[in-house]
Amino acid sequence: MKTGDSGSLTIRGIRVSMEGTEMTRFSVGQFVELNGVLAELYGGAIGTVLSVAPHKDGVTALDEYKIAFEDSRQLRLCRFQLTGVRFTNDEEREHATLSC
Repeated sequence: MKTGDSGSLTIRGIRVSMEGTEMTRFSVGQFVELNGVLAELYGGAIGTVLSVAPHKDGVTALDEYKIAFEDSRQLRLCRFQLTGVRFTNDEEREHATLSC
């Protein structure tokens, strides 16, 4: 992850603008987990936020997040499809990223 001087960020070779993301629920680099039906389909996979696109009309539940998973899958999901993840220790974090 590399921060640019123009308010942008580069993650895994993808340039992402951080403009307008101050009020989003999840931040770039944060771990998130799928919820609802997606959690059932993908086994509650945990991924990392790559980019954030706030909803054009300010509906925060519809903010779009690009999520990268350990198995190289990338999905674009709305805020209501995700839950934030907090790990209690490094061992838990390592286990979660390996099980994706």
